[in-house]
Formats: sequence, C-alpha cells, structure tokens
Amino acid sequence: MINQLKKIDGVKAVVIFSEGLNPEPMTIHGELPLDEVKRLSRFANDYMRLLQGLIDQFAQFTPSRQWALVNGWAVHGPAFSVYGWGNLVCVVDNSKVNHNIINEVKEAFVNM
Repeated sequence: MINQLKKIDGVKAVVIFSEGLNPEPMTIHGELPLDEVKRLSRFANDYMRLLQGLIDQFAQFTPSRQWALVNGWAVHGPAFSVYGWGNLVCVVDNSKVNHNIINEVKEAFVNM
C-alpha cells in the first residue's frame, strides 16, 4: 500500500509512526524534513486518539456500543491535506493530487 501511495501524483510524504504517548516516525517515504515528520507523527497520533475519545463518548449516548475509527480520517487545508488510518499518515498537495485515488487506496487497505 505504501508503494501505491508513493506513486500517486501529489503525495508529499507517507509516514508509519509508533502509537502511544511519544509517537515517533518508524518509516518515512517522501520529501518532508525530519522535524516536520516528527510533528506530523505527533499530530496524527493525537488526532486519532482525540477522534476515538469523541466516538467513545458518543457511544455512551446511543444503544449501539460498536463505534470505531474504521475508515480513518482526513484534514483538508487550502494547500495540503493529511490522511490517516491506523499508524499511517499521508500528506498530499491539493493542487496535484486526486483525492478520490487516495480514498480508493485507503478503502482497499481498510477492507483487506
């Protein structure tokens, strides 16, 4: 899957990071400087944990207890977007990337 992401036009970086209180990049593919990759790893880990906390809180008020971050998350900015699922995060240049292709790769991975 990493190779698929790296081949997509507009993908600036793909990072696998360790999860937990002190996330660190484990595998780096792309052109981001190391300090930015470390901040990206921290952001992705914190954002994933925040979303899971909100989902857990929401689940307390609904009959079903089966809420999960099955499909990951995405944050879109004016120039760049960040996609995350599991312990993988991907940064893309909005002017060059086809977001549908990123979503197709993500869905294929999530549904394996």
